[in-house]
Amino acid sequence: MSEVGIHPESFSPEMLALLPLFYVGWSDSVLSPSEMKLIHKEIKKYGFLSEEEKSYLVKWTNPKSPPSKELFQFWVNTIKEHASNLDVDDKTSLAEICYEIATKAVRSEDMLHDRPMIKKSLQDMERALGLDNMGSMNLLLDKMEIERSADAEPYSFSVEELQSALDGDKKETKDRIKRLLEDDFFRYQELRIKEDQRENTLAIVKALADQGLGAYAFPAKYGGGERMGEHITVFETLGYGDLSVLIKFGVQFGLFGGAVYGLGTEKHHRLYVEALGKAELLGCFAMTETGHGSNVAGLETTATYNPDKKSI
Repeated sequence: MSEVGIHPESFSPEMLALLPLFYVGWSDSVLSPSEMKLIHKEIKKYGFLSEEEKSYLVKWTNPKSPPSKELFQFWVNTIKEHASNLDVDDKTSLAEICYEIATKAVRSEDMLHDRPMIKKSLQDMERALGLDNMGSMNLLLDKMEIERSADAEPYSFSVEELQSALDGDKKETKDRIKRLLEDDFFRYQELRIKEDQRENTLAIVKALADQGLGAYAFPAKYGGGERMGEHITVFETLGYGDLSVLIKFGVQFGLFGGAVYGLGTEKHHRLYVEALGKAELLGCFAMTETGHGSNVAGLETTATYNPDKKSI
């Protein structure tokens, strides 16, 4: 499998133990900037992994290239193979299940080096991915169809079906943005100094572009996703967070990006669209007539271009 590069038989027990964490971590289609920073920091410390295995873990944290369905299925099959016979009733965390997978996968006792350190590393990665809760463990067990005792009565309705009905056909995109907004990096901050507020807002918009969200509406040949519906959904869902971010996102990728793409020629598209979708080229929205607010249709100002002076 080209996307995976290495066959599951070549995985070390420690690498197998990390797969469930990455699987559940990506189950909501999002890894936030804070999570990625912590994950990369943890991976660098792993003396029990080969450099090749580390490189694959880092590759699997790229928000612009999330795991494909093929890779997800590979993870599922591999985890099922090693987790099907686990006794999980006494497990209280996802990290414990991961550690159990590692111990079951060893062919001899001396293969799993420094067990306390490995267990701590799994717990640290669990926290870095924000998976240190019972919900994450249950998600894995449900997906793996692993039998365990039920400690609580089930809901009288399907929470998933209700949420799907509320979110419609853009549920996956809405979930992704809501998940991002829960990250500390994107949380609303009351910044009293205007310059600090502007800097923080710009940093967040650039981080959203790093997630690939700024290019959703543009054609693939300019680095876009050709997903106009998802672009609008992202814009709407950002309203659950900082409205300054919502407006700047709309100005950068909607007003500025839309103007370049909608009014520009092939030359402008080629030069600018991909860069602005990545927030490498920043734009703004300015009105030349006072007193009209956002009533663009009511503007009376006209512009004349002077070709000799190349000015408006």
